[in-house]
Amino acid sequence: IENEIVKSPQACDLLISMTTGASFSGRHFEPFPTVEAVFTTPSGESRKISFDRNKPREVGEVLQKCPSISKMIDMIKRGCLREELEAVHPLLYKLLRWIVGTNRCHLHYLTDSSMRVEGVHTEHQFILRSTPPEKERAFKQLKQEHRGTFYAFHGSGLGNWHSILRLGLKNFSGTEKQSHGAVYGPGIYMAVDGATALFYAGYGHVGTGWQHSQFGASVKCSALCEIVNYGPEDGKHCTGQLHRPKCKHSTSSPHYRVEMEELVVTRYLFIYANKINNTGVLAKDLKIPKNATV
Repeated sequence: IENEIVKSPQACDLLISMTTGASFSGRHFEPFPTVEAVFTTPSGESRKISFDRNKPREVGEVLQKCPSISKMIDMIKRGCLREELEAVHPLLYKLLRWIVGTNRCHLHYLTDSSMRVEGVHTEHQFILRSTPPEKERAFKQLKQEHRGTFYAFHGSGLGNWHSILRLGLKNFSGTEKQSHGAVYGPGIYMAVDGATALFYAGYGHVGTGWQHSQFGASVKCSALCEIVNYGPEDGKHCTGQLHRPKCKHSTSSPHYRVEMEELVVTRYLFIYANKINNTGVLAKDLKIPKNATV
C-alpha cells in the first residue's frame, strides 16, 4: 500500500472516502472488509479482532481516525507507516491495504488540464475504467455492431461508489440494493445533463465521507459514461434494452434507462466538493479528449 499512496495519492484518498461513505450508508457496502488482527489487551491477553458485517459503521469510525494522505506519505518516508497506523487502531493498516487492494478499476487523477473534460465545473477529474477487460472487449464489439456510442451522466451517493468501483454499474432495480424509486421502470438511470446527475449524487449520506480527505468530507460524485447506441433511436419503436428519454415505455421520462448492463461503461469520474456551480451542461455538448475512449 505504501507504493500506491505515494504513486496515486488522490486515488487512494478517494477510495478511503468512498469506503467511509459506504460504511455509514450501509446499503451498498459490498464487498465488505475481511481483515483481522491480533490485539493484545492491557492485561496481556491476545484477542483476534475483525469487523462485524452487522455493524458496518465501525469501519467508517476507524477510517475517520486515519491520518491524511500527506501525513501518511511523511510516515512512509520515515519508514513507520504500519507501526503508526496500527497504534491508531490494530485494524487500520490492514483495512487500508484491503481498500486499495480490492479496487480492480483503473482510477487515474488528471493533473494535465488538456486531458480533462471542459464544462463540467470541477478540476477534480479521474479517468475511470470500472469494467474488466472481457467486458470492455464485449462493449467495443457492441459499439461496432450498433452505430457507435454516446455519452450521459450517472450520479450516485458517495456510499454507493465503493461498490460501483469494484463491481461496475449494476441494474439493481427491484432489489434491496436499489437506491431510488424506479419510477420510470427498471434499469441504470443516466442523465442527459450534469445538474440532474448531481441531484441524484446528493441522495444518501452526503457529508459522511472521510474527514481528512483532500476533497473534503462532503463530496458528490458523478460519472460520465459511454453508452452503446443500441436499438431504434425513435422512442416509438423502443425494444427495451436501452430506453431513450420519453420512449414509448415511459413517455414522461427525461432520462436514459439502461436495462442491459453490457451497454454502458464508465469513462470519467467528477468530484464536486462543497458548493457546486453546475449549470446543467449537456453530455452531448461535451468535448471528450481522445484518452477517454482508448
